[in-house]
Amino acid sequence: MNDLITAPFTTVDVRFSFQMTSSGSRLEGGNEGSSRRRSAGLQLNLDIENGFDARREARLGDGSLAPGYGRDVQDPMGRTVRLTLQRRF
Repeated sequence: MNDLITAPFTTVDVRFSFQMTSSGSRLEGGNEGSSRRRSAGLQLNLDIENGFDARREARLGDGSLAPGYGRDVQDPMGRTVRLTLQRRF
């Protein structure tokens, strides 16, 4: 039997953003036409991709691992955590 049997697959991704602004970043005089940006503060982003480090699994009909579905073959990175800081000038 050369049937390909795949297991159910679910990933969990999370994104968290926090923007810090100072009171001095507001527009002076409330003029909408001013060229100053409204959000001159600092932004912190936290991204987590594949939070539970899930991987696709597939086996052949005889129970052996399917070619191309090994742990290091399909996704050598697994879970990814990214922390970024941004500031507009």
